[in-house]
Amino acid sequence: THPPHPNREKRALEASLPPITDEASLTLRKRLMEQQELREYNLREKEFDNMREKRLTVLRKAIDERDASNEFLAEQRVEALRQRKMEQRDKALTNIQNRRIKALRKLSKARKDVPTVGALGSRKNRDIIGEYADFSSKVYAPIRRDGKSQDAGGDKFDVLSKTAPMDSLENIAKMEATIPSKLTKTAIRKPQKQQQQTKTAADRKNLALTADLQLMDTIINTSGGEEEMQNVTVSATAMTSAAGTSPGWRAKTKKVERPATPVVPEVDEEAENEHMALILLQRLMRGRAVQNTMFEGKERRIELIKELRASEGVEQGDPGVLTQPERKERVHDAAIDTIAGETTSALFDFLGKELVRKEEKDKLQAMAAAAEKERIKREVEEGGKRQAEELLRSREDEAYRQITRMHHAAATTFVSDLMAQALEKVVAELVMKFAKGEAGGEVVGGEVEETAKELVGSFLKSGAEGIADVAKEGETDARILDAAQATVDQVMKDVTVNSTL
Repeated sequence: THPPHPNREKRALEASLPPITDEASLTLRKRLMEQQELREYNLREKEFDNMREKRLTVLRKAIDERDASNEFLAEQRVEALRQRKMEQRDKALTNIQNRRIKALRKLSKARKDVPTVGALGSRKNRDIIGEYADFSSKVYAPIRRDGKSQDAGGDKFDVLSKTAPMDSLENIAKMEATIPSKLTKTAIRKPQKQQQQTKTAADRKNLALTADLQLMDTIINTSGGEEEMQNVTVSATAMTSAAGTSPGWRAKTKKVERPATPVVPEVDEEAENEHMALILLQRLMRGRAVQNTMFEGKERRIELIKELRASEGVEQGDPGVLTQPERKERVHDAAIDTIAGETTSALFDFLGKELVRKEEKDKLQAMAAAAEKERIKREVEEGGKRQAEELLRSREDEAYRQITRMHHAAATTFVSDLMAQALEKVVAELVMKFAKGEAGGEVVGGEVEETAKELVGSFLKSGAEGIADVAKEGETDARILDAAQATVDQVMKDVTVNSTL
């Protein structure tokens, strides 16, 4: 059994579709139609696939045939090239062998002609007369062992070796079949009359005179009718023209006169415009006359036309004549359609505005999210920079403290050493003064203390000033960072409030 045709199946499905009476029937009808469309799409897709496969098969076959043909042609070209190269190689080897044999023969002959040691005279000359007088010499029949061979194509004149022996009738018939027919048949050709060529003006003049004399003699001797006279005149004219024909380069060609160029009479532009306007007016008048005639005929037969229309309306049920219930139903349907259209338009308007509002809201939310991400990113970057700066500052402070501590220790040691040296010097001077019996120890002691204080103050002043500068810079940076952070927070709050609105 064959499967049902798609069109027949489609018609059966359309006939079996449920009517549109309620929502369930509409849903079922829609689902069945979608299934039918899906089946049609699948069937069409299968047909496309089958057609594509067929085309691909034909294309593959054509490609295979083309490849086979190209391969065959390539093999033929390669084979022809190989044969040509082999022939060139054979010719080259033959030439090399011939040159080799020729050189060997020359060397052998030169070696023979070299005189022996102690012999008088030079080498022996060639006896050309004796060689040609001796028919068994190498001049007539070169010896093969000397390197001289016969002609390579000499066997082509050997007819007996190439043809079958003529000892039977069959061999003779075969040989006759191979001979061309033009060699066995005798063709006798009719010789063509050659026209006498005249080379000089005197020859042409004599030939023309001879033709005229022959014409006159023929006319005198001819006693026939008018036709014979015409034939004689024509033949004589042909002879005269043939005799008096000059060469092509001497003959004069008559120039063909060019016909006169036709002249179109000039037409006045205003007259032409008037003519075209008259033609257009004539067309309009004819068209208006036809319209008037048609309108008059319609007016004359208007009663008949109305009667025919009324009768046709009664017979066919004129749709223009409506009853009271039908009119009410139409008004009701029109009112329902109007209300439905207004409701639908209002709904679509509201949905469109809602869609625009939602799109704007999504854009604002996207902008707020992007701003929030940018703020977080900047905070992270600033936090990282701040941490890096604090770490660098702490490292620099620690290095500064270490250097200051080292300087303080060095200064303390240096001051203590100086004080010890000064004390030793002062003690030595006091000892010397006491030894000399001079009083005034209090003054000396006061001078020593002042000297020690000045030295310590000069070394510690630079360190104290550095510490004070560092403290001032730290306070300034802290104030700047606090102000920047407050500004960023205020800007983010404003952006968030605008996005929510």
